[in-house]
Amino acid sequence: MIEELKNFVNFAENGLEAVSVAPNDFLSQMQILEHNINRKLIRKISATDIILTQFGHKFAPYAKRCLITINEGLIAASAQQSVYDFDNQLTIGLPQDSASTWAINCVKNFNKMHPGLRLILFADNTLTERIRENADIVFWSLNESLSNYEPLWYIRYEYALYASSEYIKLRGLPKIDNIKQHDIIAYSGTDNNAKVSNWHLGGEYGLPMLRPTVLSQSRDLIVKMVSDGLGIGAVCKQQEVFYGYPNLMHILKQINGPVLKHYFLVRKNLNEPMRCNTKLLDDLFRDFFDKNSVRVYEA
Repeated sequence: MIEELKNFVNFAENGLEAVSVAPNDFLSQMQILEHNINRKLIRKISATDIILTQFGHKFAPYAKRCLITINEGLIAASAQQSVYDFDNQLTIGLPQDSASTWAINCVKNFNKMHPGLRLILFADNTLTERIRENADIVFWSLNESLSNYEPLWYIRYEYALYASSEYIKLRGLPKIDNIKQHDIIAYSGTDNNAKVSNWHLGGEYGLPMLRPTVLSQSRDLIVKMVSDGLGIGAVCKQQEVFYGYPNLMHILKQINGPVLKHYFLVRKNLNEPMRCNTKLLDDLFRDFFDKNSVRVYEA
């Protein structure tokens, strides 16, 4: 009945020239449509002179609206089918510390919402070739552009110095003139973002040259050690969202560290079903950050 509705609407708006079949076939289609709705829609004056009945004039806009609704339903159903019945896995590359902390909370209900789609997480301290070659989505702070990926948006990691409330009670509130006497936690890795992770050591940003007393190759372990009172460390200001340690206190608030842009990138040239799949993660991440008051910036 869709073809009959299309030709009826085309005829109502633009006459016989707009229908996709010959006049006799059009008349046969209208007989089928009239039979289905039990109303007379057209009147034949001659072989090529056909007019709408009064009911046909009134019915035409509703028929058009019906076609629009049907088309929207077909598009939505096709997209849903592609998620659950075709290309039913989605691979995302994340930094290790993100994957083992906030990302777990972000995706823990994903399977309940989309039971037909398998989510594969690649997590590493560096953006490896394995991630570049296999991930449909990459969520990473980049020092370079990735030619095979399209950046959609980013969040900002704003770094500052933190200590636990227990550490401050025991050692006192760190100040610029005594910070060298405090225990400093630093990153011991050698990846591209090592300098950013250790921004507080180099005698920049208004700080003196600091010597670390505790080092770790795990960035999320650094935050845990700060929370456990082992020393002062460089932590993202949005740590409540990303790590959730309630006892961390922002110290030396006049000192602002570097700001990293953490990009949400989608592989280029994905087929339509996979684009629909990536949109699910796009919406999921945006919703997570919105609920946690983390601003998303369009790329």
